[in-house]
Amino acid sequence: MGAREVNERKLREMIKYISMLSEGDKNFGRTKLNKILFYCDFIAYRNLGKSISGNGYHKQQYGPVPHNIGRVLNKMIDDGEMAEIPRIAGSYEQKRPAALKEADLSIFTQDEISLIDAMVGRLFRFSATKVSDLSHEFIGWKAARIGEDIPYETALLEMHEATEEEKEYGMTLLRKYEETLSR
Repeated sequence: MGAREVNERKLREMIKYISMLSEGDKNFGRTKLNKILFYCDFIAYRNLGKSISGNGYHKQQYGPVPHNIGRVLNKMIDDGEMAEIPRIAGSYEQKRPAALKEADLSIFTQDEISLIDAMVGRLFRFSATKVSDLSHEFIGWKAARIGEDIPYETALLEMHEATEEEKEYGMTLLRKYEETLSR
């Protein structure tokens, strides 16, 4: 993807919009927000040719995390756009992002809005743990090391069971490689 330009305004409006859509989701917190942002950006890259926010994501133990999410959320809280509502969720304290101002959707295309709506809807009733577990199935997360950036290009890759033809071709390459090494 080369140089990526982060559109912080779009990121901020995405955070507000996702938080607004997730008001009735008892499982919504920072962790789930991080994963929804990730899915929206990476699926947009695959389906629309570019991410929505341009923000980078790095691999952490519990899934992808947006670059600078703490700084951005804290600035939004300071600016009176967002609040974080602490609540007990099982055995830990959840920080639930809540939009205090309406998201400005005029900066998004209709395709971007539809994608965000679909992603929030698809993940609405899942727990943060389930959404994190699902993110671990993404090939880009699997390929990166903890702390490394997850390349947007990995959204173009699909994991599937190899066909017999693909397995045969792989074995042919392996034999050629072994022959080359034995020389």
